[in-house]
Amino acid sequence: MPNSILLAGGYGIVGTQLAVMLSQRHPNYRLIIGGRALERAQTLASTLPNASAITLNTDDSDPLANVQETPHLVVSLTNDSRDQLLSSCLRRNIPYLDITRWTERVRHAVAMLPALQSTSSLSSPVVFASSWMAAVAATLARGASMGMVTDSITIDVLYGMNDKAGPNSTEYMDRLELPFEVMEGGLRKQKKSFTDGRLAHFQELGDVAVYRFDAPDQLTLPAITGANSVSTRIAFSSVMATRLLRMLIRTGIWQAISGDQFTFLRRAILYNPGTGDHHRIAIEVVGRESDSSDAYRRMEIDDPEGQTHLTAVGALIQVDRILGLNGHIAARAGAQYAEAETDPALLRSTLEEFGVTVWDFHSRPDGYRRQPRPLH
Repeated sequence: MPNSILLAGGYGIVGTQLAVMLSQRHPNYRLIIGGRALERAQTLASTLPNASAITLNTDDSDPLANVQETPHLVVSLTNDSRDQLLSSCLRRNIPYLDITRWTERVRHAVAMLPALQSTSSLSSPVVFASSWMAAVAATLARGASMGMVTDSITIDVLYGMNDKAGPNSTEYMDRLELPFEVMEGGLRKQKKSFTDGRLAHFQELGDVAVYRFDAPDQLTLPAITGANSVSTRIAFSSVMATRLLRMLIRTGIWQAISGDQFTFLRRAILYNPGTGDHHRIAIEVVGRESDSSDAYRRMEIDDPEGQTHLTAVGALIQVDRILGLNGHIAARAGAQYAEAETDPALLRSTLEEFGVTVWDFHSRPDGYRRQPRPLH
């Protein structure tokens, strides 16, 4: 029987794109599309040359109990909110890749791993690739910081409103009223979403006002790079949408509609998927070279097929890495952040293979301040 990869929640928008990429890139691997909606899983599997479908519920006490074969890798593309799928993989020593966790869920899983692995020697990789776009941005930021003493890393995101995103892509909005922790000036500080605005520069678009939001990159990159400050900010391609959301948060209206009964209303404000849109990311790394001179590196990423495509490519890169395919050294056993282990050069070559443009800059754009004036 050929090696198999189980995609949990694999019939969503990201999962479908990943499944197609995997079937084309690794035709010798059999794909198992798993999810609560068996019919949707079967529909996708029927379009792929070497795939099958199963019912899989990540809330079950042992989601893999009824899986007929042991997969060589489980990719979690849906919320494993109770760590049941993670626990199932640990019990069976199956490599596990998760791209769906937000910061507190990543922190919780890492803290809980000693208890979760009480019946396992953790002899397989447990990979958390939940930083922005399946750790694409954080891996490139780490690559840009290599060879310098890193002072600050900023990751600025321009989210295309017409992207063909799935409903889960805007789940971060449900947490916008919650404070989150960042590293700033070497100290851990609490921040609020859509505060501390600054101007971010994007090729062909110019300066865009971006605002803080919670992303796991702010947890992982200080530990990995030693940076004194790490921040993630976001704006939408619609200036009016950015201003509206910022107003709702600042006035307390967003908090007032934060309950489950208002989920539809919150999603309706910003979730209006279209046929596709660019997803752009600007990364800026500031520090000192070995001779103590100033170091500055800036990168920009543009995926014309949008954030779901970029996430799928990021997940594909992690599958390659875990299994030791396409030039990657097979992932080590144990828990790990994807951005700490992934080869930035291999990641970049795969991005470019799938139509993602990456620009490098070693100087600031004209008129771009080293410390942009805060926006109020």
